[in-house]
Amino acid sequence: LLWLGDRITQKGIGNGISLIIMAGIISTVPRMFIDAYTSLVSGASNTFIGVLSYGLFVIAYIAIIVGVIFMEMSERRIPIQYSNQTTSAYGARQTYIPFKLNSAGVMPVILASAVTSIISLIASLVKNDSFTLFVEKYLSFTTPVGFVIYILLIFVSGYFYTLIQANPEELSKNLSRNGGYIPGIRPGNETTVYVKNVLKRLALVGTTFLAVLAGMPIIFANISSLPTSVSIGGTGILIVVGVALETYKQLESSLVNRTYKGRR
Repeated sequence: LLWLGDRITQKGIGNGISLIIMAGIISTVPRMFIDAYTSLVSGASNTFIGVLSYGLFVIAYIAIIVGVIFMEMSERRIPIQYSNQTTSAYGARQTYIPFKLNSAGVMPVILASAVTSIISLIASLVKNDSFTLFVEKYLSFTTPVGFVIYILLIFVSGYFYTLIQANPEELSKNLSRNGGYIPGIRPGNETTVYVKNVLKRLALVGTTFLAVLAGMPIIFANISSLPTSVSIGGTGILIVVGVALETYKQLESSLVNRTYKGRR
């Protein structure tokens, strides 16, 4: 699979490994809808209520996909002005730095899951009854305390990952080195503080969205009597949407590049 993904990346469009992962996630969707239909419609005592429930399930699933697409395409644009340019020139275009609303992607959820999984693994290796009981009671997603800790880990991971990935100090230095500045903000320390504040607000919104998306399947499994294969939300949707949008952008860029070459 690694070799095949590498060949897709070299010869095709998009990231090969990401496309294979996306295909694996999408392949489970038909079975999930079939199981949901079987449980809600075929196994219901009232057919009308069963059809209505299934319709609401499909609408909720589509609404979540639309919401994920909206969040993935949303960005905060910080205008940039260069000392050797002017925006009042004829046909001048505004330069800006785009920051995605969810710049961390699924990494905070992966880190939070990894931390809890490592602790559970240690508990299974140590074989200490009190420690194992503590892990099952306070770190399991099915318990209220474990669920809250899982959400808090997502928030902490998303906050730090966003700041580390963007690196406001390095961004401020690069702007000063190239003669750029944010209008109304002094270069140097003020620019660093301003970018940090913007990233903190973006991290809060983006991580909240991630926490809701990651917590949906857990809450749905606890309050619903549907099979475990049926779920709403989850980071799988985020991965599929992210890969699909990135592949679409690469395909569009490739088509534009071919059109320009043809004109030459």
